[in-house]
Amino acid sequence: MLDLHGPNDQPTGDIIEILKFKSLASTNQQANDLLKNGHKPPFWVIADEQTAGRGRHGRQWQSANGNLYTTTGRHFSLEASALSSLSLVTGVALYDAITNTATRPLNLTLKWPNDLLSGEAKLGGILIESQKSQQATGYDLAIGIGLNISAHPSLTERKTSSLSALGHNGTRDQIFNELTKSFDNWLNIWNKGEGLAAIIDAWLKRAAPLNTAISVRLGDKRLEGRFAGLDKSGALLLKLEDDSLKIITGGEVL
Repeated sequence: MLDLHGPNDQPTGDIIEILKFKSLASTNQQANDLLKNGHKPPFWVIADEQTAGRGRHGRQWQSANGNLYTTTGRHFSLEASALSSLSLVTGVALYDAITNTATRPLNLTLKWPNDLLSGEAKLGGILIESQKSQQATGYDLAIGIGLNISAHPSLTERKTSSLSALGHNGTRDQIFNELTKSFDNWLNIWNKGEGLAAIIDAWLKRAAPLNTAISVRLGDKRLEGRFAGLDKSGALLLKLEDDSLKIITGGEVL
C-alpha cells in the first residue's frame, strides 16, 4: 500500500515527493518502475522491508526490519559518462547524514566506489541504475541506498556491522530525513558535474588514508597495490608495486 508522506522541503526549494511502503521487493525496482511509467522525478521511495533487495553484481541484499532501504529517482539531461560520479555524491551524503545524527565518533570511511565502512566492516552500500528517459532527453536514475541501522547480516565473505552495534542511537527516520537534505546539498555542489572537484575532495576526506593497501578485483583478475586517491573524473588510482599508477574505472575493491 502506497503512503504519501511528502511534500518535503529540500535546500533547493524543490518539493520532493516521498513514497513510503511497508514492504517492497526492492526500492530500486519500485523507483525504476515508477520512472518507466512516467512518474515525474525527483522523488524518494522508502520501505520498511525488502523481499528481494539487491546489491552490485546481482548480489542479494539481506533486508532486516529497522534498517534503511531507500531509492531516489532523478532525471539528468547529461551524457551517461558524466553520471558515474554520482556514487561519490551519494557516498558523501550518506556519510554526512550519519555523522550529523551521531553523538559519538563512529570510525566511518567511504570505500570506492559505493560502500560505507566502519573499520573493515561494511555498514551500507549504494546501487545506481540508469535508463534512457522516456519523457525527456537524458537519463532517469534510481539511486539506491541500503544501511544497516538496527541489524546486520552474518556473512562468510566479509565483515559487517550496524549503527546500533557502534552505539549510534539515531532512528531510521531521523537518518532518512537527514539524508534527503544532505543528498540535495551535495547534488547542488556537484552541479551536473561542474563541481566534481569539490565532490572528490570531500570524498577523499571521508575515505581511508592514501597509501592504504588494497586489492581490486577486475573480473577473474586481482590487482594488489596501494590507494593513491582518485583522478579528476572520480576513477580510482591504484599504485602498483613498481610505483606505476593504474586507473580503475570499474571493478571491486576488496
